[in-house]
Amino acid sequence: KIEVTGEIDEIEGFFRKEDEINIVRIIQESVNNVLKHAEATSVNVVLSLADEHIVLTISDNGRGMEDHSKRSHGLGMNDISERIQLLEGTMQIESSPGKGTTLKFQFI
Repeated sequence: KIEVTGEIDEIEGFFRKEDEINIVRIIQESVNNVLKHAEATSVNVVLSLADEHIVLTISDNGRGMEDHSKRSHGLGMNDISERIQLLEGTMQIESSPGKGTTLKFQFI
C-alpha cells in the first residue's frame, strides 16, 4: 500500500501534442520504479510551470540509494533518459539511504 499525491499546473500548449506522451511516460516509469524498488509508503508528483519552463518533481519516502551515479540503470531509467533527451530536458537525482529519493526534471 502506497499513498500517491500530486499537484499539476495547467501546462496546455507548452509541449507539442506528440511530445506530451513523453511526460506521461516519464511520470509513469518514475512511479513504477518507486513501487518496485523504493519500499516507500508515499510518493508525491508535482508538475509546475515556473519562469517559462516546466519542472517535474517526483519524491518518495523510501529506502533511498547510496551513490546513485555509480548504480547501473535498468530499462526503466534508460527509457526515462531517452525521453528527457527527446524533450531537451535535464534530470537531477537526490537520494540518501533511509531518506528517500527525489527526481527533478526540467524542460525549457
